[in-house]
Amino acid sequence: MKSIKLVLSNNSKGQAATELLLCIPVLVLLAAGMVQFCLLFQSKVQFEYACGESARAYNLGKVQPDGFADSIWENLNSYQSRFEKGSIHVSAEASQSLLGGDAGQKLGFIGKYVTGSVFNYGGQQWTVKINCKIVPLFGVLFPHGVPFSTQLAVLRHPQ
Repeated sequence: MKSIKLVLSNNSKGQAATELLLCIPVLVLLAAGMVQFCLLFQSKVQFEYACGESARAYNLGKVQPDGFADSIWENLNSYQSRFEKGSIHVSAEASQSLLGGDAGQKLGFIGKYVTGSVFNYGGQQWTVKINCKIVPLFGVLFPHGVPFSTQLAVLRHPQ
């Protein structure tokens, strides 16, 4: 009877190359995802900044409530290419006093004096929504762009 000998090779160069070929696409996809997330985060921060600057301009009297969306678009500056101008949706409502509408009743005798003078603020409150179109990896999940939303309120003491 003849015995069969199994010959094992100690050559691991092929195994290392195969493992490298399997790992490279995963690493490239991970790096691309990190870059896309950074761009998305940077766009969100710029959007929040533009909304804050527009609210400050409103508080100074430079922007009217109906021109708030245009002010946001102007404050996006060089980031305008990452957003769709037609997707800006601003819903506005008047801000209430810090203590609410029935604050005088809640505070009793003192409330009649305090809510009529110190806490009688007016102003504007906005909810702003916009679509960010910078991230192509999320194109399948968000065909119209990644939606961003923020809420702002500006209170002003009557003059």
